[in-house]
Amino acid sequence: MSNIDKKGLAQAMVRLDKLTAALPGQRREAVQRLGNLAEGAVLSSIRARVRDSRGKVQSWQQKRLGSGGGYAAVSPARRSAPPHYPATGPDSPGAVTNYLEHGWLHRSGRRAAPRRMYWQAEAQLTHRAENEAQRLAQRIVRGLIEQYQILQAIQSMAHSRFPQIPILEDLTTADFPRPSFYLDPEPLTLEDAGRRLIRVRWAIGLIYFPPVDEESQDAAMEQLLTGSQAMLALFAQGYLTVGNRALHLTASAGKPDRDAAAVILQLDYLDQRPETEQAAAWMEQIHLTA
Repeated sequence: MSNIDKKGLAQAMVRLDKLTAALPGQRREAVQRLGNLAEGAVLSSIRARVRDSRGKVQSWQQKRLGSGGGYAAVSPARRSAPPHYPATGPDSPGAVTNYLEHGWLHRSGRRAAPRRMYWQAEAQLTHRAENEAQRLAQRIVRGLIEQYQILQAIQSMAHSRFPQIPILEDLTTADFPRPSFYLDPEPLTLEDAGRRLIRVRWAIGLIYFPPVDEESQDAAMEQLLTGSQAMLALFAQGYLTVGNRALHLTASAGKPDRDAAAVILQLDYLDQRPETEQAAAWMEQIHLTA
């Protein structure tokens, strides 16, 4: 039985690269989510370690995102809400937060104990960030498996209808066998469909190479049209079964070449929103400063 295992793994890696390029906003979203974790950890630590019943010290802490979504940071703001405090100097929000974090010296000479709000927040965040990284990694893996399974499902349908026709792994050699099929997937197109959903559009070309005349290296038009019609009929049901899902699919005939006929399989379905960068790299872009 023909297979696309080797090719499928390579295509899965290509899909990951395309996914990253297709969803630049996902990096910012992921960093923002981790920034929210950092901000929540700092505020929780302040409530637990500082007498801040009116929330003044908490109001000074500010989450910031890089303009390109490349990093998130939590640190004291330079400007405070009324009553206003100076942006710099010993009475600024940054300086007071620093006194609380590391301790300060009273006029009497007694040293106040450090509150270590940011230190505790960072310790809490490490565990939570690891859990977040694991969750994101699992979602990335699920996305890769799905793209690979789609290719396998198409291969399986083609093999069930045309068991004697192999599916080629590549076209690097000029003397590949005929008749044969070749899967030619296009880059994914991903669109926002809600907070947790994306709309996936994926065009995959199924190319049929019929026998050709040895002298002219052309395929008879009748063979090209017959092959195209047979492939269209194979996917006329309008969906592709992948695991326990039925993905919407439309099939259309491509323009025949001298020696090949193509059918374009257009998938259009909703899926969970994937992540597009390695989670570990995101963790390195979260900064807690006091």
